[in-house]
Amino acid sequence: MSAETAPGALEAHPVPLQRPLSAAEARVLGTLMEKARTVPDSYPLTLNMVVAGCNQKTSREPVMQLSEAEAQQALDLVAEAGGARVPHYAHNLQRALRIPEQSAVLLGLLMLRGPQTAAELRQNGERWYRFADVSSVEAFLEELQDRAAERGGSLVLKLPRAPGAREARWMHRLCGEPEVPVAGAALAAGSGAASGAALTERVAALEARTSAPSGPAGGDLQGQYPNPQLRANSVTSAEIAPDAVGQDDLGPQAVGANEVALDAVGSLALAADSVGSSELKGVIARVGAGAASNNTFVEASVTCQPGEMVIGGGYAWTNDAAVDMVASAPDDPTTGNPNTTWVVRGRSATANTLFAWANCLQV
Repeated sequence: MSAETAPGALEAHPVPLQRPLSAAEARVLGTLMEKARTVPDSYPLTLNMVVAGCNQKTSREPVMQLSEAEAQQALDLVAEAGGARVPHYAHNLQRALRIPEQSAVLLGLLMLRGPQTAAELRQNGERWYRFADVSSVEAFLEELQDRAAERGGSLVLKLPRAPGAREARWMHRLCGEPEVPVAGAALAAGSGAASGAALTERVAALEARTSAPSGPAGGDLQGQYPNPQLRANSVTSAEIAPDAVGQDDLGPQAVGANEVALDAVGSLALAADSVGSSELKGVIARVGAGAASNNTFVEASVTCQPGEMVIGGGYAWTNDAAVDMVASAPDDPTTGNPNTTWVVRGRSATANTLFAWANCLQV
């Protein structure tokens, strides 16, 4: 039988309402009722379409993950099958319960979305059926609630209005007698003992979840809580935004020379006047011997003491005659030991003396 076959033309099988439906059966039945009204061109549905409709993330409360086997088992109990090659399934709820279209729509919405107010049912059912107003929805709900026993009994239940809520919610009874929420049951019984106990349990659970961590640290942390430390190299310059850490954020002696890699901080990384004499207590200025020049290239150098490294330097001439500088760098070409000697090389057009000076950092 093709998907365009009308539900009434399928071979009839009674819907087994002699017992309460399971959650899976109610979800399957509600899905068939929904698709029959919202996508009639695709109805009746194949098994794959039923599974997809049951497991939707929207318009479902709660969200479920039925397998094909679970959906097939439910279909065998609550739906009619037809089709030559691929079975197509349709529901028979409205005919079996002998209820009008409006009542069937409300039952289907309650099966798919859980408890709702009359206003929510009217809004959520816009694609199913257009109710004139909320009062008409309430009238059909009350009819379902007051259904006579000889006709099968009540099919819905009006829940006690929750504290702070403007309207009461409704639940279906196709899965048996529904469990009334704790707050509503306590309100109906005129006692706050149950809700008070539940509140105490919730507060205790939240306190347990928000308590301070303990035990060994992991990830970028090492050591034990409550005082873990950052692992070595866990934070690099790439993870620190520009200007995120200033001198006001660092305590005295917070960063020593051992924590700064060679060439890690250059002159371009320092703002004007950002480093003064008070920040360079471990820096010593040293001056080397002079080298006389009279239109010849000469070389002057200054070497830091053991345990020191060059962090900068410069040069000076004894007079202001025209000079030609060739090099000025922290390098010792003789020993090949960089960052211990500052070397300058230049030439003066007249008799002159070249001096080299360097800032040596104690390490």
